[in-house]
Amino acid sequence: MIWRNRAFLLTLRQNINDAIWNLLIDRKDKTISICEMKYAEGDYEITKAYASHVEQRLRTFRKVTGTKKSFSIVFVTPFGLYNNMYARKVNKQIIANDLFKKE
Repeated sequence: MIWRNRAFLLTLRQNINDAIWNLLIDRKDKTISICEMKYAEGDYEITKAYASHVEQRLRTFRKVTGTKKSFSIVFVTPFGLYNNMYARKVNKQIIANDLFKKE
């Protein structure tokens, strides 16, 4: 589903830094997969400051859209996430090799 909510788009323009995500997947199980795509030449490290920024963006997104759905945080990176306390809050990691698997 593509977000076409006019109020959301207008507010998004006003809060551009607090509400933009790389990819949103509105699932049938009342969950929205919120995907962040980051490039790093090794493991991507989520810092305390960046984790706080992500949490603020989630609050803004929930407020602007009024959604009651749960969120699933997904990070897409070439090599994965550096394992620290902030990375443990991520629900799913997708690495570059996952995107090119032949099944």
